[in-house]
Amino acid sequence: SVDSLGVETLRGVIGGSGRVRMASNYTQLCIAASNGTGYVYSAGALSTPLAFSVSDVLYADGYMLWVVKDSEQFFISALDDALTYDAADIASVEGFPDNIVGAVNDHREIVFAGGNSFEIFYNSGAAAFPFERQGNAFIERGCFDRDSIVKIDGSVIFMGDDRIVYTLQGYQPLQISTPAVEYRLRNATYARAGTYASEGHHFYSIEHDNGTEVYDRSTVA
Repeated sequence: SVDSLGVETLRGVIGGSGRVRMASNYTQLCIAASNGTGYVYSAGALSTPLAFSVSDVLYADGYMLWVVKDSEQFFISALDDALTYDAADIASVEGFPDNIVGAVNDHREIVFAGGNSFEIFYNSGAAAFPFERQGNAFIERGCFDRDSIVKIDGSVIFMGDDRIVYTLQGYQPLQISTPAVEYRLRNATYARAGTYASEGHHFYSIEHDNGTEVYDRSTVA
């Protein structure tokens, strides 16, 4: 952690050497490490309470949602408690036979990005398990890399399995990359995205093997 004076404090050590995914419920911090370990920082202590190897984590409606690594499954924490789990609180994203690449919370809907498809879940409030598939919300387009998925200016942007960059418009993927950008992306082995804002413009930046591309969100029609 770093305080307002810039003083650093070591809070614990995370395994692995790759990029992590993080989510918070405002009192606890959850970290999906690159080695598959799920960490929870709570009350000044770092612990590993999960029974599964994980690849992603996000927050939704008081729950922490974890993606089971190399699978189509996800599981949830107890409400407002990232340290407590029930073995029965697990579900599958099975509209298409592919594993979950990554996930993002968009307008309180959980967008699960698979290698060949996207599926949308929402909090139905069901007592047994609160998250259910959103009707027939199914997108026949896959995601190339978990770290290409970002939320920006109220929209989801990602790099597709065809190495084309898309934004979700409702439940439809809209192509936003140009042929020149797609030519540079054609042999990419990874895609790491970030966002920033400047002078009223919101930018999507994607780093890959051949350089970095930056997209101005305000150019979307």
